[in-house]
Amino acid sequence: MTIGLHHRMPHYINIDHTTRQHRIRIWWAIYNCDRIWGSKLGHPASIQDGTTSVELPSMTGLNEQEQANFADPEYAIANIKLARIVGNVIAKIYGRNQTEPFVQSVRTILRDLKAWMTDLPDSIKLPRTGLSTSAPRNIIALHLSFNQVSTSVTSWA
Repeated sequence: MTIGLHHRMPHYINIDHTTRQHRIRIWWAIYNCDRIWGSKLGHPASIQDGTTSVELPSMTGLNEQEQANFADPEYAIANIKLARIVGNVIAKIYGRNQTEPFVQSVRTILRDLKAWMTDLPDSIKLPRTGLSTSAPRNIIALHLSFNQVSTSVTSWA
């Protein structure tokens, strides 16, 4: 945050697309770590969503060779969206300053989790069969994280 990675870099600043995508992806990796580690350690999120204006990862403006240097943005975006839900779990279920009824918070988060799963692109959905041999480890880890968040919420429901 000190060097401004959490802010959208204006397009009039002359920076190449590769560097821009590196900055974006570094920021979102930091964001994900803040949310996931906070939830595992029982700490509130250090990064508040309202302070972040950086765009989501993409392949926009990158040529084929540059695209080869980056992971699939759909996977990164799914992680970011799940991390946002984790932040809501930390704040609304485990936090001390709830602003809405507890049951309503749980329902909202369960609805968000369902929407997250429904909106997943086909490229990062788990296959119905042959899971151990056909799904990449990062996809399996993503779904395990989803299940962990779901379990932590449904244990309160």
